[in-house]
Amino acid sequence: MSAPSKTPPRPSPDHRWAPLHVLTLWSLAVAQPLYDLLGRNPTIFVARRWQGLELAAFGGVLSCLAPLLLLVLPAEACRLLGRRTRRLAYGAAVGLLVALLAMQALTRVSAMPPAVQLGGAVAAAVLALVVLHRSTTARLGLLFLSVAILAVPLVFVLRPSVRSLWVPAEVHRSDEARANAPTVVMLVLDALPLSSLLDQNLQIDPERYPAFARLARSATWYRRAETGAAFTQRAVPMLLSGRCVASNKIPPNFASHPVNLFTVLGKSYALDVVETVTDLCPPDLCDEVEVPFQDRFWPLLTDAAVAYAHEVVPRPWTATLPAVDQTWGSFLAARGTAESGWAGQTQQVEAFRSQLQRIPPGSEPRLVFNHLILPHAPYLWLPSGRRYRFRDQEAGGDATFFTEDVWAVHRSHQRHLLQLGFVDRLLGELLDRLEETGRWHDALVVVVADHGESFQPGEMRRNPTPANVGEVLPVPLLLKRPGQDRGEVVDRRLQTVETLGLVLDALGLARPPGVLGNTEALPCSPRQDRRSVPLQPGALRAAVERKVEAFGTGATAGALPRTGPRPDLMGLLARAACGPTAPVEAGLDNPEIFH
Repeated sequence: MSAPSKTPPRPSPDHRWAPLHVLTLWSLAVAQPLYDLLGRNPTIFVARRWQGLELAAFGGVLSCLAPLLLLVLPAEACRLLGRRTRRLAYGAAVGLLVALLAMQALTRVSAMPPAVQLGGAVAAAVLALVVLHRSTTARLGLLFLSVAILAVPLVFVLRPSVRSLWVPAEVHRSDEARANAPTVVMLVLDALPLSSLLDQNLQIDPERYPAFARLARSATWYRRAETGAAFTQRAVPMLLSGRCVASNKIPPNFASHPVNLFTVLGKSYALDVVETVTDLCPPDLCDEVEVPFQDRFWPLLTDAAVAYAHEVVPRPWTATLPAVDQTWGSFLAARGTAESGWAGQTQQVEAFRSQLQRIPPGSEPRLVFNHLILPHAPYLWLPSGRRYRFRDQEAGGDATFFTEDVWAVHRSHQRHLLQLGFVDRLLGELLDRLEETGRWHDALVVVVADHGESFQPGEMRRNPTPANVGEVLPVPLLLKRPGQDRGEVVDRRLQTVETLGLVLDALGLARPPGVLGNTEALPCSPRQDRRSVPLQPGALRAAVERKVEAFGTGATAGALPRTGPRPDLMGLLARAACGPTAPVEAGLDNPEIFH
């Protein structure tokens, strides 16, 4: 007669709730910070064309599937090694999550050394485990907090910045249709300060940027145009909708901006639209190449992991992580070399050239729009169209501040100007295509930048300050009206939010209610915090003078930035500087970044 099998002892009532404790702590330590971060930056979803069920799938992975890994391990440990091991595994999961909670609080104390932060997180985890082990009240309190498992994703879904990604918006088309409407072409460039285009006479440099000068000879140049926002997710919706956008938290999609260039002209025009960051063109007006869900889903999960690492890693160590403030996604790819990590920029150029070839001969109404993320960093292009390798993508610092290193900032500035030369080449290809197809004379052509960028050591790069407004606020805005063949300059001060109004005026169309135009004051605040930093007289000239002093203009442009202890020696032959008989030696600092 066989011995009766032993029934494993039932876990204590408190221990039964251990998985729920883990899920609760996961919701507070991981899910909530990520939901909050992504909810404050909805452009990450818009740039990937995420909506509805896709957001639900992301929430399911973040709130349910991912924490299951922390539960499966203890269960497997129990099956293989026994109940005591399961308790240890649950304890490790709880300690880890408490440590992550503590790190998020401690990393906000910038003066605290990293070792102290890590020690504090470990101490918090040990203390939490001791209290939970000894106190029934603490375990019950954590059990009551389990409401966070449902509350955290629900709050994310209902926040205004995310709600428009769920609810489809009604498309407001203009009722005015025209059979013989002229071709409309709008090219929006990214991070292009007006000062980069100008020579010492505050004119568009015709030798460095012949295509911009060519367009200016036939267009109206709004020489005192200023951006209405310092960042793309606000600036582009402004110039497409004709309305101020108060916050980066407003998604740059058509649900948030139902009246825009595409919906106003969609009834009269065939639309060929390339939006890189925004999604203002409704799907029933714009056909987009469908990207498989898995190709958009997994990159977002990796981006979320990188963003979360920035929340819990001590500030001095975040420099070792991929940057999350240079792009709207693909953070891991952005960390790679210029050739492998920034393939998206090449794809944009190819898409732009492909779009040019789709402009057919003839005169049927056609709207061609492209938001080209150039000359925005990374700086990889020479004016000839060749790409070069450069391991160190940025000049130190980040997307907010430049480093104090004058040489590093001048190097980045020079690469920006070289890349702008390539943008000029692309603009020339656009103008040539319009002439080849016979559309140039009767076309309405708009070239505008969303915002500028400052190149000053130790200064903010985007948000306007009294020191950098001459580079951040003034942007190029050129508009060629149908039939216009002679350039003119308008010195009325305006913001790019008036771009849609200028387009509709040139087409002879009425502006929809609320679309700004011919405003006497500048209506939008470039800074999201609404702090007023006006463009002072002479600020643009000062920015141009700094650039000219370092790099020259036209045919006299310096091959190297004139910086260092002896800038007067730049461009001279070594024999001329040191004497015909003096021995000459040269060395290259950091040669590894130049291969």
